[in-house]
Amino acid sequence: ANVKFFGLLRGALSCGLLEVTLAPSTPSQIAETLNLPEDPVVDLCYALVAHGVFVSQNGTCRLQDQWATSLIQISQGERFDPVITQLHYKDDPLHGPMLDDLYIDL
Repeated sequence: ANVKFFGLLRGALSCGLLEVTLAPSTPSQIAETLNLPEDPVVDLCYALVAHGVFVSQNGTCRLQDQWATSLIQISQGERFDPVITQLHYKDDPLHGPMLDDLYIDL
């Protein structure tokens, strides 16, 4: 599931979808802005809503605040967190955040 999510996120980033959704827009407006077919853009927007990347209100989509802040910082060169850095847990890349404390203490 994580691999699919990262693929979804990479597709959204590479086509410019994340930058366009800093401000609320309808999927139709986003498709027109990016000069892309509407149906795939609608599907992508709703998939990103389901994953918590976008917020949907009154038929519009926009980046969730945390994602927007990170995107702005990265685009301004203020921050770059490689994915592998974000996946570390307790400074141990072999353990994921889904493991409970009892396992970690062993």
